[in-house]
Order: sequence, then structure tokens, then C-alpha cells
Amino acid sequence: MIFSDVVNDIKALSGRTIRSIRPGANLIIEHIDENSGRITVISSSGKRVSRSFSELMQLWKNLNEKPAIHVDKVLNGSGTSRNQPETILANLPYIEWLICDKKKHLAYVGRATHPLGTIKQMGEATAESVREILRNGKDTDYSTICITSELANTVRYYERLSGVSSQALNIGSYEFIEGNTKTLFVSSEAFGVSESIGTYKVVKEPAGFELSEQLEINGKRYCIKSLNGINVMILVRDS
Repeated sequence: MIFSDVVNDIKALSGRTIRSIRPGANLIIEHIDENSGRITVISSSGKRVSRSFSELMQLWKNLNEKPAIHVDKVLNGSGTSRNQPETILANLPYIEWLICDKKKHLAYVGRATHPLGTIKQMGEATAESVREILRNGKDTDYSTICITSELANTVRYYERLSGVSSQALNIGSYEFIEGNTKTLFVSSEAFGVSESIGTYKVVKEPAGFELSEQLEINGKRYCIKSLNGINVMILVRDS
């Protein structure tokens, strides 16, 4: 999903009162001007405020890179009424909210989990997994990565086959933890790799190996190699 898709979903909220995570801070999205890159909202007190798309773009970029974000931190504490972009994003069907370290966070869960124009708090089991990553910098190395065009169906199918429950991550991805083995399922659409659908064994970058056409998945860089039926995703070492 790209930012223009997000803008289209926000357009569908135009003229509607949307609920804030913080009680009593609901908004009305009055007007969206793509030419000027501005969005006009009316606060619960009746104040009309014009905000820049750049805020939402910055937040969307971070949502695609991290398991969850704190809006104030991403926007560096600048400006006022940061509850407003938080509220707009929280009302998108693929965004959920959670509490981490007593602060509200937003997470992109990669699929619609609630109707457009409503908000949803993340389930506690998944939220705790996200908190663990945020607090402890949990390693995200995987033994296998599956790229699929039907993420939800593929994940459900693997859950039935393996008997293991998945954990939703960011940017359209799910992980399975089976003992010391971790498997990642990702959406080909989310990463723009529709031509690379398949299951890949993950190996670490060998010394002196030429790596081109790298892609980033959940903060890690990989290089896809396929030869004679062998699909490998090489984890690029940090330089």
C-alpha cells in the first residue's frame, strides 16, 4: 500500500465526525486539497485547523518501518494538536492503537481489521509482542520468508497446517515462532515484489558476494536469489 491509497481512504472520511483515541477530542474532516497538500479539520471545540500532508506522510513512512509509533515522538514534539493526525490515521481500517510505556502508539497491521471511520485497540497478546520489540530491540532474523499475494488466506492456511498462531507485525507481515525457528509471511503488494512470490530460505550474507536489487523488510535488507528451483533470501549485513 502506498501513500496515495491512504489519501483516498482519508477522502472517504470527508464530512464525517471521527472518534479520537482520547475521549472528547473527536474531529470532523472538512476538506482535503491534494493540490496544496493540506487537510482541513474541525476540532471538538469547533476550531478549524489546516494541516499539512507532510505530517501524515512522515507518520505513514514510520508506520511502514516500525512495529508501532508514538506520534509526538515522530513529529519531534513540534506544532500543536498532534492528536489530530493521530486521530485521522487511527480511523483507517488497517491501523490499530495500543499503549506502550503509558503512551498511545499506532501500528499498521497490514489488513483491514475494523470499518473505515472507527478505531480499534490492538489485542493484548499482539500488543505485548509489539511492546517487546519496541522495548528490547528483539531480533527479527528469520529462517524462512514467504512472499504471497494472498497474505490473510496464506497465514490462516499455515496456522491450520502448523497448529501455531501467528503474530501480526507491521507493513502487511505476520510471523510464526516455532521453538527457536521464526518464519515471516509478507504481502507482495506491500513491498512491491509481486514478481517474487514464493518461499525463501534466509541465509546471511557471504563474504565477497555481489548483492544487487536489495529490498527492505521490517528494517532488514535482503537480496533475492533464485536458481534451478532454489529460492534464497540473503540477509545483508550492516555496513
